[in-house]
Amino acid sequence: MKVIFCSLFRSKRWVMLIHLIILCVGIARAEKWIRVNQMGYLPDQSKVAVLMSREKCDVKTFSIVDYYTGKPILTLNNVKPFGRYGQMASTYRLNFSALKRPGSYFIQSGDARSEVFPVGNRVYDGSADFVLKYMRQQRCGWNPYYRDSCHTRDGYIVNHPTKAGQHIDVRGGWHDAADCLQ
Repeated sequence: MKVIFCSLFRSKRWVMLIHLIILCVGIARAEKWIRVNQMGYLPDQSKVAVLMSREKCDVKTFSIVDYYTGKPILTLNNVKPFGRYGQMASTYRLNFSALKRPGSYFIQSGDARSEVFPVGNRVYDGSADFVLKYMRQQRCGWNPYYRDSCHTRDGYIVNHPTKAGQHIDVRGGWHDAADCLQ
């Protein structure tokens, strides 16, 4: 048993597994977040992101980083503190309306980093189609994406003196994410 245990610790797989666990724990413990409009921003539109932290922090500056080059293109100090909000000990509004150049960017402030977002004249093209396709997927009865029916036999009568437990056809309507019923 001792030989097997020792050889396990010496293997490269074990070392990689330990590194992976440490990396995952580090990611799960993130305490600061930057939220942006992931659809994007028009070049002349006002642009604001929100930085929030579970712990008190003092944010004075942030950088706009070009996604493709990894280089900061703007460092700004247009930071407005908003104090505590819900479980967040610190919240800030980061105004980056000075960014006018089309491209793909992310915001970096200390160890917090936003998702990538675009700036351009066509960032909202197709957004109505996207929403309508999403709504179509939420319609109950027939899903055109999967080409299949759903909820065909899962409606049952409850709390009725004589019909409790009987099937009832409730197809139609909309899916509700709160309870997975329609």
